[in-house]
Amino acid sequence: MEVVFGMERTRVSFSSVAVFLAIFAVAAVTAAAQGGSFDIARVRDAFKAASSEHFTLLGDELAGLESEKLPGAYWLVKVKPKKAGHYAVKYVYKYNDKFYSEGENVIRFGVGGSPCDRRPHSEGGISRFCSNDTIILPVRAANRYDYTFEIKYTYEDPAFSALKKPSETIDPAVAKIQNPLSAHLKFIGTKVSSMQHRSCCVTTYEYYAVFEAVSPGRFNIGLSLADKDKTNATEISNPFFGGGMPVVILDPGKPITYLAGYEDTINYSDNKRFSSHSGGTFPTRLLMLQPGDRVELKYLSIRQDEKIGGEKRLLIDTADKLPAVEKHPFYLNPDWSYNAFIADYFPASK
Repeated sequence: MEVVFGMERTRVSFSSVAVFLAIFAVAAVTAAAQGGSFDIARVRDAFKAASSEHFTLLGDELAGLESEKLPGAYWLVKVKPKKAGHYAVKYVYKYNDKFYSEGENVIRFGVGGSPCDRRPHSEGGISRFCSNDTIILPVRAANRYDYTFEIKYTYEDPAFSALKKPSETIDPAVAKIQNPLSAHLKFIGTKVSSMQHRSCCVTTYEYYAVFEAVSPGRFNIGLSLADKDKTNATEISNPFFGGGMPVVILDPGKPITYLAGYEDTINYSDNKRFSSHSGGTFPTRLLMLQPGDRVELKYLSIRQDEKIGGEKRLLIDTADKLPAVEKHPFYLNPDWSYNAFIADYFPASK
């Protein structure tokens, strides 16, 4: 074969091309072999060296999720914080990936002193731990190697950690509903929020039942609209899954084991000339409360089309849109999102 480069003629044989391709293939294999795999012993040692001042390491294990398509997708490291305050656990790694070469994740959480408020989310999970809790840190393990860790800590004044956010004004329609969970959850009332859509004349209204934990217990709570004939709405939805929301109410001061729920991620490629940033959560469907905690649970969402000249605007008064409360046996579905990482600590048999 004759190839022309500019004014010169160069002869390249097919055998030369074959040799070149063979060398290229060997180089590609060699480059791939320069990567690494997740070495749990080395990662554990690196974490211990960086965290011994702040955490007591209680144990660790590899775990996977179906969505990751790989076994051992996470290294779950269980720690007990040595003092109250704010923590940021940063880990940097290299990738075995066709696009990204390096990455870093930061897991952030707070730890309260005594008294402690775990600050539950209405959709499940907690945003703050207590000083005697065990925290599960989900470290990503799939296609990653060569880890380094860094722990940042900020002191928090104990007087600040004892403060609780005051409750908002609530419609006190307490006597109008049947509450089979009154021994554990006191029904305080209802509230509603409205969101205007960009498209003309469309509003979404969200209705919440407000409860206060009064005594320890575990159960699933189901919520729905008590009288569906009074909505006069174009679209109605109930956010509760089948079987309701699993709830655990603990004695004050009782420790728990739970998953840290939030991380920030930066991925790099092309020698860090390109990066992508994201924030993510590790959602769990389990509501954790202590006596005195209040929680708002959404039981109704209405999408109302209020076109000009059409039906009268929907009143947002909650008096005729009260919740129906149902009590179900306690059940934590291990297949829902990241429930598998905590399910063993909250078995239904207890």
